[in-house]
Parts: sequence; structure tokens; C-alpha cells
Amino acid sequence: MVYFSSQGTLVYDPVAGRIKNKWWLNLECPLDIIEYYSYWLEKEAGIITKIPRFGSHISVIRSEEPPDAYKHLWGKYDGKTFTFEYHPIPRGTNEHWWLDVRCPHMSQLRNELGLSRKPLNGFHLTIGRVIERKKIKESKNDEIQKLLKEYKMHINFMDTMQRNNYKFVENYIRFQKRKYPDFWEVDCVSFLEDVIVLQKNLRKVMSFEI
Repeated sequence: MVYFSSQGTLVYDPVAGRIKNKWWLNLECPLDIIEYYSYWLEKEAGIITKIPRFGSHISVIRSEEPPDAYKHLWGKYDGKTFTFEYHPIPRGTNEHWWLDVRCPHMSQLRNELGLSRKPLNGFHLTIGRVIERKKIKESKNDEIQKLLKEYKMHINFMDTMQRNNYKFVENYIRFQKRKYPDFWEVDCVSFLEDVIVLQKNLRKVMSFEI
């Protein structure tokens, strides 16, 4: 599973508007990450999101008061830079969209404060709250079917490996469509374009060996 890497800055008791949020800890992240995904969510799925009130961030601690024995450690890493990884395929509901995140340092920090290693909803980078859904006139489903047909033309079904590769591709598309119903087409178009190139190269190598 591919993850992308980025960095953020720790901010204790972050301020949103004029309100200081006690016992909150955010990892402030680059704004261009959520701007990029907001753009593609609207373009490809018609989903318009509103930027989170804390901006681009990962909630490390969200209104969780540490036990008294650990409170002296509050603010220990303020302003420190942490590296985190995020999954490039967004997930969402009718209300919010986000990117799954992993970062062992954030788990260790929570543990130092006497809290569970992960928050209730896990670590995630919120893209935004859904404020509107537009109907997309053109679907990429036709493009996917066209690419799948092209891929099939390059498959030698007498060859077990190639036949299994084709089945894998079909199953991958079904899986993405089921798991990411609002965003599956974008990933599948890119995936099919890549496997077509790989299959063409494979045919060239096999022809050369023969």
C-alpha cells in the first residue's frame, strides 16, 4: 500500500477564531495537500468541501485531558516538526472527507501523556466538511471500460500469468468501486493506463525472447 510523506508542526491548545481549545493538540500540515484533494473531489465527484476550522491539520489530541501525573509534560514538543504519511486515496461520508494517516511519533506522544496510542477515530488529515454535491454530467466509467478493453487486447489468455494478471485487474476495479464509490474512477483510470504500458512492455520482451 503506497503512502505519501509530508511534515507538520505541533501546536498545543490551538486557537480557532477567538477560541483557545484547551487540551487539544494539532499537527499543522501544508495547506496545499487539502487544496489539491478539494479540487479533485469537486472536479471528479462533484463534492464541494469547506476547509476545517483549524485549517490543514491532524488532530493528535482532541479535548482529552491527560491524567494529573502527566500534565507537566503538556507543551513539551510545542513547535516541533513531525513527519507523517498519508494514503493518497481519500475516504469520506456524506458529511466529511479525509486522508488516512500514520505516524508512530504521534502515538508515542499520546502514550507519554497517559492516553491511548490513537484517538477514537484514528489519525487522519481532514480535507473538509461537505457543503454541496453537484451532479457530474460526464462519468469516467466509459473511459474505464475503453481502457479495460484495450488492456484485454494485449493479453495472451493462453499464458497463465497474463490470464491471472487480467483477473487481478478486473478484481481491483471492482474492489475500488465498492470501497471508494465517490472517487474510484480517478484511481482506476490511472491504474489501467499504467498496466497497459506494463503489458505492452511485457509483450515486447516476450517477443524478443522468442
